[in-house]
Amino acid sequence: MKKFTLILLSLTITLTAGWWRTYGGKAIELARCVRQTSDGGYIILGEIRTEEKKGDIWLIKTDEFGDTIWSKTYGGDLWDIGYSVIQTQGGDFLITGFMNATNIYSSEADLWIIRTDSLGEILWSRNYGGMYGDEGRYICETNDGHFVITGMKSQPNSDGQVWLLKINQEGDTLWTKTYTQNASRGYWVEETTDGGYIIASGVEGYETYDLFLIKTDSLGDSVWTYTYNNPDIGGYALPHDEGHSVKETHEGCFVVSGRSELYDYYGDFEETFVFACKIDSLGNELWISNYSVNGFQLTSLYPSSVDVTEDGGCIVSSGHRFIIKFDEGGNIEWDRYLGDKSFSHFVQETTDKGYIFAGMRDSDLYLLKTDSLGLLAVEEPVTQPETQDWQVLVPVGREIVLMFNESSPSLTLQVYDASGQKVDELHSTQTSGTIYWGEGHGAGVYFIRIEGDASATTHKVILVR
Repeated sequence: MKKFTLILLSLTITLTAGWWRTYGGKAIELARCVRQTSDGGYIILGEIRTEEKKGDIWLIKTDEFGDTIWSKTYGGDLWDIGYSVIQTQGGDFLITGFMNATNIYSSEADLWIIRTDSLGEILWSRNYGGMYGDEGRYICETNDGHFVITGMKSQPNSDGQVWLLKINQEGDTLWTKTYTQNASRGYWVEETTDGGYIIASGVEGYETYDLFLIKTDSLGDSVWTYTYNNPDIGGYALPHDEGHSVKETHEGCFVVSGRSELYDYYGDFEETFVFACKIDSLGNELWISNYSVNGFQLTSLYPSSVDVTEDGGCIVSSGHRFIIKFDEGGNIEWDRYLGDKSFSHFVQETTDKGYIFAGMRDSDLYLLKTDSLGLLAVEEPVTQPETQDWQVLVPVGREIVLMFNESSPSLTLQVYDASGQKVDELHSTQTSGTIYWGEGHGAGVYFIRIEGDASATTHKVILVR
């Protein structure tokens, strides 16, 4: 039997288990947040970076398979970036980020909140802040029907403070709190079962940068804080740790995801670890687990995120090319490598117990739906023998890929649609190789078998558009 080289194709794969999609054009597009919506589809918060070196907020509504229903952009002549989007109980959408920055690292921006209707049309838009750089990183709806936002508020002669802001349905400020630390920002906030809030952030220490977790009461006053500085790993020193995401677990504890960048004593970068840790309701550490991302130096512009899974564990999107599943005790159950040009910035467990990830792939906005094991497709037993003259390499996609061997120099295959009508014939013109099929045919289920042999194995394929 001749050996063949498997060609990896860029396909949109649609199975009950999963699929992936990219969205974009000539600019650089990426996603920062995705949520499953009440209709089973998804709302994606992204960013479009144009050649004029400016950024606009991009909001995309899709169906359950990632097909675009509508998309909207928001922004002006400068940098406008959205970090978080939620669907409200009434079906509207709220976005938080920053506006009017001269560049993505600008110290002149304002925290920006946009409320849209279910079709992305702006209902109201508010900016919050002072003369110095302010930003919103995460927003959530509270049980009393209001909203809390965390981010960063800058002051004179300060690199920034963690900011917690509560607003009503119209965007009016109810109260605001800052937490005095050096060079810190809030990345994530959740309302807790006791009516308070939990904030994940990072804080600058002496020659280090530490994970900083803040538990507050219902008015934003601090109840306890948790600071974590990753101990030396492999002899490195001076770790830089940030807490990017936090979720309350079923039993009232908290799981946090973040990143540790390790530097040697000369200040040179050495290694990056994505970590998950579990904290009890009083701020005591239960476990912490580190995952090396093979030397990639990451950036806080693309933080990690975590979601609690139904089995009591958690799923972490690294902010880079890896996704990691941890069990309830912090042990790594599995990990997945997304490829050299794929980045995952956000994860949420979906109602079918799979996962939706959002990020960037080849400079396009990237949406990935997987099953509960982080896979696109369910593996099925191979039923065709090795001596078979032909086989299906890619049974689902925009193109169907078939392979035939040297024992079938004049192979003819017939293609039937779901009603049993013959729609095409495929002919091999070489002694072996591959055939690509699908051009000119609509999406749907098809069946392929050898001409004139009704008893031969029939293969079902699915063409998607």
